[in-house]
Amino acid sequence: MPHQATYDSIEQYLGAGVDAFMLGQETAFGEEPIEDITGLYNSIIKYQATLQTNFGMHEVYINTEKEITDYLIYNAYRTSKEIDIKAIICFTHNGYSVSRLSTLKPNIPIIAFTKIDDTYKYLNLLWAVKGYKISNSFDYAHVKKIGKEIIRIIFKGNISLDDKILIMHAHDTAENDSIDEGIMNGVEIYKFKDI
Repeated sequence: MPHQATYDSIEQYLGAGVDAFMLGQETAFGEEPIEDITGLYNSIIKYQATLQTNFGMHEVYINTEKEITDYLIYNAYRTSKEIDIKAIICFTHNGYSVSRLSTLKPNIPIIAFTKIDDTYKYLNLLWAVKGYKISNSFDYAHVKKIGKEIIRIIFKGNISLDDKILIMHAHDTAENDSIDEGIMNGVEIYKFKDI
């Protein structure tokens, strides 16, 4: 049966993006498997409680009309808090996803790209956001490459090749795919060298 040190050691994995824990054969067939499972559960609940108080997750508002978008924004923010992310790169059409992410006040730069003039002006009014206007012919590969160079400039070259960068694009309907030309709908994490 695992002892308290085992449960404490679980905490080092909780903030590292671990999605699941497997209980070994000793746990399943041990003398008191219920206590082992309860110990694991309590460790996870204790960690989640610290997330809610530290990250203000209970204050995240989900708009039912933009449920998918808000879910992706929330996950990008949460990921930036749980994993050592250096910057966030976003593509936006109307600025909604970037402005919602900005209201959560992540402590890292948000680099946003748009093809729309008015959205470009709006982006540069947002907290921690640096907006850039890109050509209508740019696709996802261009956004990633330009984002990488802008990150290099922002950090004045003081960024490691292994530092992590989060790329987010969020929209609710497939109709926007024609506008966004192949840019994925979701959250991706890259090492800086792999962008």
